[in-house]
Amino acid sequence: MFVAPGEKVHHVVNRMQQFIINHRDKVVTKEGEEMRIDFRDGLPRTLTLHGARYNYVQDRMEEELAKGLYEEAAAKKVTKEVGHNRTKVIKVYRGG
Repeated sequence: MFVAPGEKVHHVVNRMQQFIINHRDKVVTKEGEEMRIDFRDGLPRTLTLHGARYNYVQDRMEEELAKGLYEEAAAKKVTKEVGHNRTKVIKVYRGG
């Protein structure tokens, strides 16, 4: 997700979340549902923008680590991609 110069991030986030809500039935896949199974009740969690960002971070970190980057270097790169610029946030996304 990209934010144009002069655009407010929360407006873009809200538009994207509304898009997901309105079109969830068109973008949800069986594979995605299986990845979002809630261990407490065995049901898939609802797809959200935050969940999509979480999956993006997970996938990108694995890609960068597979290229041979150390965890901290990969986190610095990926955190910039998602607009946080703090590696601590990436560690939270990765379950740490």
